[in-house]
Amino acid sequence: MESELGYWIEIRPLATGRFEAGNFKQVLGILYNNGKPFRFFMVNSQSSVAERNRAVKFFLQLADEGLARYVARYISATMDVEVVEAKPPTETHPELVEFEMKKDYALPICELGEKHQENPIDKIVTALSIDEKGAFEVTAVADPKAIGSITNYKLRITGERESPSHVAVDVISGILGAMIDAMIGRPPPKPNRKERKLGPTVKAEADAAEKKLNRSLFTCSIKAYGGRRETLKRITEALPSALNNFRWYKTSKTVNAPSVLTRPSRCTVQNALNNLCWITPLLFIVLSIVTGWLNPLRLGVLDILITIMALLSGIPFYILIRRRKPIVLSLEELSIVVGLPTAFKRLPVEPGATVQTRAYLPTTEDEKHEGEKHEGIGSSTEDKIKFESRDSNSPL
Repeated sequence: MESELGYWIEIRPLATGRFEAGNFKQVLGILYNNGKPFRFFMVNSQSSVAERNRAVKFFLQLADEGLARYVARYISATMDVEVVEAKPPTETHPELVEFEMKKDYALPICELGEKHQENPIDKIVTALSIDEKGAFEVTAVADPKAIGSITNYKLRITGERESPSHVAVDVISGILGAMIDAMIGRPPPKPNRKERKLGPTVKAEADAAEKKLNRSLFTCSIKAYGGRRETLKRITEALPSALNNFRWYKTSKTVNAPSVLTRPSRCTVQNALNNLCWITPLLFIVLSIVTGWLNPLRLGVLDILITIMALLSGIPFYILIRRRKPIVLSLEELSIVVGLPTAFKRLPVEPGATVQTRAYLPTTEDEKHEGEKHEGIGSSTEDKIKFESRDSNSPL
């Protein structure tokens, strides 16, 4: 997986601000069009406003400096927040959970096209606020090619197309069946194809996959850090679920975070190698029959031993190369796990300071010169805002 350098900004909601679920949707749209990986990071950390207190902070890591500058200004202009250049502290967390999707990513985690009444981020912030080692991380990158897999999933569940694994099993089973039929002199069975009637569940899944096809897609990596197992369970319960949801894929102990920004993937190679756990035994059996070592009708000691060896040959691939259901979310789905909380006024969140501005657009030449006398306001304001090395909490 490719790693990126990354530039950090911190987003602090204003006390007078108002936020709805999915409040980062427009920002995510910009990041989708940019096509570079980014990371959203929430962490329970020492407050920058009150030194003796702790607060949940929200950070966004972008792939390059120019993008970070642009996104920071866009967020400041369109949301009730203060944006500062700040990097989250690298801390050692006792436990890490990496998530995967419970079902195929073609099925959404929320009802697409409907207004979301609850904001899952509120529950995640609540879980983090009671754990000093708590953090939540979402890394994502635009992935338009994921549309192909969603299309294949829809065709598979509706019976219009079979999956490659099913095709391979049918071919090998056909070969074995033909050999057995030839040995006993039985004529091969005639193919019996019937039109598949879709039940209500399959129809609902096919319709949901169709909706997801028409949206911008991101391949994601989602992780939760905590000092207690209870925190990780609460974060898991807070994540949205509709036709699909999340489950734990792997847990690790004593992990430093945040780490280097890495482009997430759909684990295509890993899952392809995992298929060897059933392909290898079938090929072993076919080759044994062709070479005459195995006779399915004889079932002697040698035949039983060869069959056992064939089954055992797939176990190493199953254990060493675990299959993983990748996380691919639409822009709408991603916006309900990446963003700011709705009920932040009742949560221990790092507050932002209202930025007072006096930058006006002069309408006449005299007003322009007058404006330039007041601390360089006007056209020079843009030049004064630099995304350069400053103090860790300097406003953009």
